[in-house]
Amino acid sequence: MKTNDCSVVLVHGIGSQKPNWSSGFQHALQADLGDIRVDIVDAYWAPLSTLNDTAPPLAWPFALPGMDREVETFLRTQFEVSMMLAQDAGLSLNPAAIDPANFWAAIGRNLDVGADLAADIAKYVARNSVRTAVQSVLHAILGQLHEEDKDVILVSHSQGTVIAYDVLRQAGRCYENVRTWIAMGSPLRKYFAFPLQ
Repeated sequence: MKTNDCSVVLVHGIGSQKPNWSSGFQHALQADLGDIRVDIVDAYWAPLSTLNDTAPPLAWPFALPGMDREVETFLRTQFEVSMMLAQDAGLSLNPAAIDPANFWAAIGRNLDVGADLAADIAKYVARNSVRTAVQSVLHAILGQLHEEDKDVILVSHSQGTVIAYDVLRQAGRCYENVRTWIAMGSPLRKYFAFPLQ
């Protein structure tokens, strides 16, 4: 392999990552590769997911009169993800026994990243503008590397595997230079458990 004929594209998990989120991985990978040099590119989409104006106010996740359909979908998804995380953590949360005003506080107290993770997934699932913008980051990078005729190893983690799956499902034939896709900690199977389908 000639120098820099291959690019490793990294797609992170939940959107609260800092811009240098992959520096440790990049350093370790270059050390393992020795004299072989690859371009390492972050598909960094966190700011698109964590902007305050993309998040509806937290509320009880059932439709209220006059509630916008997208907000209702966001809240219902956030609720379902929170319950799934609670169940995975072995917590017994009965939403009927929790005051609606305290539900999200209970999730936050009992799950380290539960509230952030649930909100992040809900934004991606329910808010078309956020999902499209997040996917566009990876589309742009893969498109550029295709134009440069570079082989691509796509590495994705957690929620990043959902983004990578969606992008490859939408336009994988346009990115024939993606030679390998590595998915770590993928929640794709859990997405099928959502009542929202």
